[in-house]
Amino acid sequence: MDSNTTTMTGEERRLRQDLDALKADLGTLKDDLGVLIRDAAHTGKTVAGEVRDRAGEAAERIKEKGKAAYDTAKTKGTAAKDAVEHQIEEHPLASVGIAFGVGLLVGALLSRR
Repeated sequence: MDSNTTTMTGEERRLRQDLDALKADLGTLKDDLGVLIRDAAHTGKTVAGEVRDRAGEAAERIKEKGKAAYDTAKTKGTAAKDAVEHQIEEHPLASVGIAFGVGLLVGALLSRR
């Protein structure tokens, strides 16, 4: 029986060593997971910052394009207004006749309803 007790003690010792090794591995895994979580959080913040910066740049480009389109429309509108004013000044009688005709046409269309 002494040999069984010695054998059991040896098995228990190996079991204890395996258990201690497992505890150490779990502790290392816990530490590694903590580092991974911190790194993932940092990466997420970095990506979010980059997305925010890109969105700001895109908004600025859209704003500039919108301002350019507004300026172009304003310039063309002013040119069209000036051209109409010039035509009215050059041909006032024809302008009055055209305005009268358009008024009659609009009146006739509205009176049908």
